[in-house]
Amino acid sequence: MVYVFCGFLKLYMIYKSILNKAKSFLCWDLFSDLTVQLIETRDAVSYFLPPSSQPTIIVFYKKESEDFTLPLFHLFHEAGHLIQFNEMNSKQGSKTFWDYVNTPTGIEKIQFEKQGWQKGHTLLKNFIGIEKLDPDILKQYDDYAAKSIETYR
Repeated sequence: MVYVFCGFLKLYMIYKSILNKAKSFLCWDLFSDLTVQLIETRDAVSYFLPPSSQPTIIVFYKKESEDFTLPLFHLFHEAGHLIQFNEMNSKQGSKTFWDYVNTPTGIEKIQFEKQGWQKGHTLLKNFIGIEKLDPDILKQYDDYAAKSIETYR
């Protein structure tokens, strides 16, 4: 991890090794049936695919990237959706989860995405503690989450 200063902000540049450790943490330590695929592409994007046979998170990241901060944030956000799926599926069935996923914008979509980011925050906080990373990364995660959530207005 490297610190990058942008004006008065201290930002963090996350190496791919941290992203790989996060993948292991989620798959081995927390969700034994989860698979995570990290795929090189032109930009950071991620998806959570609820179980057909196995829950899967797919994170695409820039091939030439040296900074894996956004893919790391996306990974934990999608893991937050996994928790949401498990909770909703056990209480109401998976239809409720899919209704939220397929809602393009509005208050319900914002609340759904916010909850996914919050659950991801908790997972990331645990990972940061285990790996002894700077806890200020959570502030950067929360700032990115807030910007992402705004896109659903």
